[in-house]
Amino acid sequence: MNRMTISGLALAAAIMLALPISRLLAAQGEASPKANPAPAWETSYEKALQRAQDENKRILIDFSGSDWCHWCKVMEEETLSRQAFKDYADEKLVLLFIDTPRKPQSQQLTAQSERLRRKYGVDGFPCFVVLAPDGRELDRRSGYVRGGPQNFIAFLKVTEFAVKKSEKAAE
Repeated sequence: MNRMTISGLALAAAIMLALPISRLLAAQGEASPKANPAPAWETSYEKALQRAQDENKRILIDFSGSDWCHWCKVMEEETLSRQAFKDYADEKLVLLFIDTPRKPQSQQLTAQSERLRRKYGVDGFPCFVVLAPDGRELDRRSGYVRGGPQNFIAFLKVTEFAVKKSEKAAE
């Protein structure tokens, strides 16, 4: 084999090993066991918005394809089901799960999912949209977020400052 072929094979092998290793490190390095019980996710946008206003919390919308989307499943396993995420979410967030499964769901949930995907311009999964208590979009992340709960929580903490900054501006 020539040098280019060997280099190409070595690069491909390194890439194929990197993902499982990063997933293992995220799962083990967080020292965050699975949450028991799991975080409670709303499925109604209206209820989530009302709760967010009543409790003065941000809304985290998880747009998912729970029964077919590989990266949605990985995000659930490595981050969203972990105790560290649950602890943060219980204190700071109202969680809203908007699913687009292959299996049938109620017409009401299907219609809500389609309406919210259009409203927020979601064209891939997973997609996480963070809203202020009044429903304004603060930030979003599309795709798998590496690094387990701590990395995802760091992203969410940035949105805390966006809410505080807008509250000060309103005063």
